Amino acid sequence: MTKSDLTLSRRHVLMGASTAGVLGTFGSVGSALAKAPMLNTQAPSSYRFKVGDFEATVASDGQLLLGDPHKNYLRLGDAQVDKQLTDNFLPLGNTVLEQNALVINTGDKLVPFDTGLGS
Repeated sequence: MTKSDLTLSRRHVLMGASTAGVLGTFGSVGSALAKAPMLNTQAPSSYRFKVGDFEATVASDGQLLLGDPHKNYLRLGDAQVDKQLTDNFLPLGNTVLEQNALVINTGDKLVPFDTGLGS
């Protein structure tokens, strides 16, 4: 990332102010007006299950292949990496991350959980 990537122009400031104004028109930025019926069915790339009266949906955005695990887990030695992967029934040759998002449907609201993936 270069210094020019971090520079804000007047155009960026105006676009941000415009976006904030539009979002303010629709109510609080922290809340959404989302509502959906309970489906109680499965669909491709998702898994639904009940949590009490709520419906939880795990939506998959696919796999992220990171390559050699020994290059990804820097604080463990090769033998420790191999043991952790073997003990957890994971492949030794490729680190694979599942990219999933959880959405809870309360009947009145949809509540997304985004745990992020770091920088």
